[in-house]
Amino acid sequence: PLFAQSGAQYRQWLEWCRSIGGTPSGTPSRPVCIPGGAPPVQGPTPEQLRQEAARAKHDEALRHWDRKDWDVVIRLLEEALALWPDNQAYAENLRKARENRDNQRRSEAYRRAFRAGNEAFDQRRWRDAIGHYREALANFPNDPAALKNIQLAEDRLREEQIAFDREQWARTDLQLANSR
Repeated sequence: PLFAQSGAQYRQWLEWCRSIGGTPSGTPSRPVCIPGGAPPVQGPTPEQLRQEAARAKHDEALRHWDRKDWDVVIRLLEEALALWPDNQAYAENLRKARENRDNQRRSEAYRRAFRAGNEAFDQRRWRDAIGHYREALANFPNDPAALKNIQLAEDRLREEQIAFDREQWARTDLQLANSR
């Protein structure tokens, strides 16, 4: 072995190898100095590891994006941004995902309210129908279908009220005529 007798000789050789810009390699029994060689390969930095984990979260979020699973997308993008806070593309995707989730919820609430309004209308429960259509309008103001149906339900309610009032007047007139 070349430096088997003395660790001091090996340290001296290491210093010499480094001083000429070489890269020490091998073992103390078989040292090799690679002149001007590349430094030993280092692993990824902690920052690179965080960014890679963030990319994986972002990629998974995009797979859920296609399924419109907004709560999962938002959670994954928030996790990605926690790992890589200054990534503007991830921040923009998170903003869009939240907007999409809110729009989806508004659309679902609108459809539920509109269907309930239609059921009430079909059952001639005009006040209930008006209330449900107004609930639909809270989600999509100035929606022409909801506005039209409110007007129709209000017209039917007015017509029923007029018919009821006429019937009451007729009964009152009949009672007055019979009492004379």
